[in-house]
Amino acid sequence: MDKYDGIVKSRVLISIILIATVLLCGCKHRHDAVPDAKKAAVYYWRTSLNLDDEERAFLKQHGVEKMFVRYFDVVLRGGSPMPNATITGLDSVPVGVEIVPTVFIVENCLQADTAHLAELLVARVAQMCETHNVSGVRELQIDCDWTASSMTTFYALLKNIRDYAAAKGWRTSATIRLHQLNMPPPPADYGALMVYNTGNVRKPDGTNPILDQNHVAPYLKFLDSYDLPLCAAFPCFEWNLLYDGHDFKAILYDAHLSDGSKYKKAGNGKYLAISSSDMPEYNSDGSAAVRINVGDSVIVARPGAEVILNTQRELAKHRPEINAQVILYSLNSKYLKLYNTDFYEKIYHN
Repeated sequence: MDKYDGIVKSRVLISIILIATVLLCGCKHRHDAVPDAKKAAVYYWRTSLNLDDEERAFLKQHGVEKMFVRYFDVVLRGGSPMPNATITGLDSVPVGVEIVPTVFIVENCLQADTAHLAELLVARVAQMCETHNVSGVRELQIDCDWTASSMTTFYALLKNIRDYAAAKGWRTSATIRLHQLNMPPPPADYGALMVYNTGNVRKPDGTNPILDQNHVAPYLKFLDSYDLPLCAAFPCFEWNLLYDGHDFKAILYDAHLSDGSKYKKAGNGKYLAISSSDMPEYNSDGSAAVRINVGDSVIVARPGAEVILNTQRELAKHRPEINAQVILYSLNSKYLKLYNTDFYEKIYHN
């Protein structure tokens, strides 16, 4: 083989490799972007929409354009799905922020007759918007922790909800938990991947139950082939987890861990109850408080800023468009101070 033949064959080989590379790239699954994505968004998950100065300043400072506001839950009562914990104060919606009514459906409702639930749910949301002058609604989000056994029923319900919402000019989004990524996608316009509550508080294994990259990693392989536009929701909160030995008792929402007469620091993020006197009987939201006994431990679970940002980067490797809309859970001045301005700018605008 002379020098000329060698050059020709080399060029042919290079051409074949380039063509193969193009074909492989062409076969890679392409994903549609989230429709009308807003770069910065938040969840609002309280029973009264009453923003304080710090929360309003946060919306303005970070250019938050969309709030997913929990309107009510759907629970099983007397054998029928019924609304529960309806939000008040919708009249105080911030000017210039799009509101997305969000409804949480408890999974056991799917065991009941849901024939008319879609129509009633959409009508109730529409009525609440009209009553409280919430204008400019373009989307309804449905939150439900369905499983493989309830998936068929939920998908049928969601399809009906989507049809009724479309008649009002609304798109429909659905929350997607990590364990649901290995199931067929729901009939929604897009999904909000909930990248938090990834662990099990009942089985403490030394990892962070709110967000640990080891919990997320096994699900990343499903992202590339998941055939539904996705955005991602990340945590902006902490839990005070109460244990009796190794047995989980509750999440404390009104723990005053800095009170040295009741708690003693016992290591990084861990406290021991040293007194059971004068403990609250009720939480600030009116729910019954759990009994705290001397010797019980409280572990503060809070994912670090770098863990959250690293997780966001890993998601983007599989779905580059997933961070076109970023949602933080949740807008609450109690938790906003847990992270600094630099973190919020990075997660929203990087």
